Amino acid sequence: MDQDLRGDERKTGSRHAQDERKNERSRTGMKTLGWTAVALVCGFIGGIMLSEVIGIVGYLVFHQAIGSKFLPFYLAVLNGGVTLVVSLLARGRP
Repeated sequence: MDQDLRGDERKTGSRHAQDERKNERSRTGMKTLGWTAVALVCGFIGGIMLSEVIGIVGYLVFHQAIGSKFLPFYLAVLNGGVTLVVSLLARGRP
């Protein structure tokens, strides 16, 4: 009877370890998702600011507004992608 209890304890212990690993993966996945969302928003805001600076400098130098129409979107996607890749590489996933 003691052997049956030990076997059940081992099963419960291994199940507990599996649940812990699963929870850890879930937490790190949510952190990665959160950082990627923050990077998208910050990239968009940075793109708006950079677009305005380029427009002002272009107007002062060339006497006409210059720049890219979709620069904030490009920077947001680039920022989010770089953040996602760096986060996955830091966790050891290819």
